[in-house]
Amino acid sequence: MPALCARNQLKYAKLEEKLTEALYARSGGAEEERFRLRLLSAIVVSTLRIGGERWSEGLQEASLQDFAHHVFEELWTALTELGTLSRQRNPAR
Repeated sequence: MPALCARNQLKYAKLEEKLTEALYARSGGAEEERFRLRLLSAIVVSTLRIGGERWSEGLQEASLQDFAHHVFEELWTALTELGTLSRQRNPAR
């Protein structure tokens, strides 16, 4: 199954690239902004991938829409907690 895994990874890499380009086109930002948008795209696509894996396990009772909202709420919670922890460790930033 290595070929299947590689194709699956390529699918997500292409999605990440397309999302980055779409966000960049809408932002009208400078070239430096592309890096930040690429980070954002990687986070969003990874969240979709992990959420899709969990959804496929069939362990949730929520609708797909509610499940997607929950997954992204978890993402924002994790990012907020990480930011708080980072500020506590590096107060000068």
